[in-house]
Amino acid sequence: MDGNSFGHKFVVTTSGGSHDEYIGVKIQNFPKDVIVDFDLIDNDLCRRRPKFSFDTPRIEPDKYEVISGITDGRTDGSEIEIHIVNERYDSSQYDKNVFRPSHADYAYYLKYGSVDAGGGRASARETVARVIAGSFAKMILPAEIEFQTWVLSAGEVRNEVFSENISEEMQQYLGRIRSSGDSVGGSVRCVIKNVPAGIGEPVFCKLQAELAYAVMSIPAARAFEVGRGVQSAVMFGSEHNDVFGSEMVAGNKTIVPLTNNCGGLLGGITTGQDIIFTVYFKPIASIAKPQSTVDIFGNDTLLQIKGRHDVCAAVRAVPVVEAMAAIVLADLGIISRKKITS
Repeated sequence: MDGNSFGHKFVVTTSGGSHDEYIGVKIQNFPKDVIVDFDLIDNDLCRRRPKFSFDTPRIEPDKYEVISGITDGRTDGSEIEIHIVNERYDSSQYDKNVFRPSHADYAYYLKYGSVDAGGGRASARETVARVIAGSFAKMILPAEIEFQTWVLSAGEVRNEVFSENISEEMQQYLGRIRSSGDSVGGSVRCVIKNVPAGIGEPVFCKLQAELAYAVMSIPAARAFEVGRGVQSAVMFGSEHNDVFGSEMVAGNKTIVPLTNNCGGLLGGITTGQDIIFTVYFKPIASIAKPQSTVDIFGNDTLLQIKGRHDVCAAVRAVPVVEAMAAIVLADLGIISRKKITS
């Protein structure tokens, strides 16, 4: 199966599926002699775990084992490989002969000739590997770079302001969706502060293109925008154009953008302003309501999914979106003429 790696220099490769014994992650070209922040890894993994009654009841402890690349708490310059144990997988609820609506089953069947039970590589369980890779990426980014990532919306409920916790209103709303046997879409916003100007490459390696590539590979992601994004399509140039001014910095007059409709990127290169982007997720495809479908033989059947699933992908996607953004910055920081990696 191709398409398991991401990155140009800082290369992340994942392996394993939802119902395999473990999920694997490899990181190539990681600098030598970096002290590994295991607390950061544990915290990011904790952020990804289910916390609410409307999240999946499959709560994995995410125990991981370092296979290579780390010696005495420091990176040794070789490829980093880590295995995360799947302790609570259960494929007994899945019928490999039935296509689940809006899942990858049908496409997998067309491409590979079989349906991988429980989604396999298409399952969001794979994202635990991305979160660990993102933690390593943060370890080589300058300490002043700050990520503010949160659930912007879940269905009709929005939260425009950064918060590490989802609101009580959103929790109650998602609880009602769970009780109805349905799911709902949502969105995640990420604001990255203090990224130096000049990061990103012209044309095909524009930073927004790399970010889009990264986050649109997350399961259930369906749309991506930078800055005003979709809204810019109905704005006038006089409204959307970011204006420039000057300010005194350390006794010198410095030219700076005064507005940030562009989301911190012009020509695909950072301006020094906050990078702002949003990822939109479709409703979770696995719902408790009965659905009409067919099996691999073309027979009509009624399907009622009984597996363990979330109600809204955006809730647990927050650290995954952040991880992919960190990986992109680490990767472009290595290849950019103006490096941002320490």
